[in-house]
Amino acid sequence: MDNLVAFANNMLLQETKEVAALIKSLQPGNQAPDFVQNDPDGKPIRFSDIYSKNKLTMIDFWASWCGPCRNFNPKLVEIYNQFHAQGFEVLGVSLDKDHAKWVDAIKTDKLTWPQVSELKYWDSEIAKTYAVRYIPQNLFVDQEGIIIARVLPEEEMVDFSKE
Repeated sequence: MDNLVAFANNMLLQETKEVAALIKSLQPGNQAPDFVQNDPDGKPIRFSDIYSKNKLTMIDFWASWCGPCRNFNPKLVEIYNQFHAQGFEVLGVSLDKDHAKWVDAIKTDKLTWPQVSELKYWDSEIAKTYAVRYIPQNLFVDQEGIIIARVLPEEEMVDFSKE
């Protein structure tokens, strides 16, 4: 019994419990945490201002230095162009740390949707709030900010975006 008490105070176990609780709070049916972050021009953008105007909004966690993210961007541009007129929006949340590289990637990859970044790399508060441990990663919300999908694979995005 003494071992169980000692184990209960284990820091790794405590951290695991905290991460599990955070991930549970981000499951479909829960309210997505709101946040305000600056776009490349320094203008603040509030997540709830984006999703409240659209039927479906995807947060796209990415970075200019992330090869898989950059490889996925052309497909995301296709999906966005196909469904934006029907109420689909994307909010790019970059884990960049270099403003110039971030802005260049937005331009090069033709990402026309709103973009925000703290330019704090993996120390991004938004990434921590959304339990982002790898990128690319996504989360979908409805017009009320209710999470309807999290970490949706690329091959399911087109059908999901039609709904």
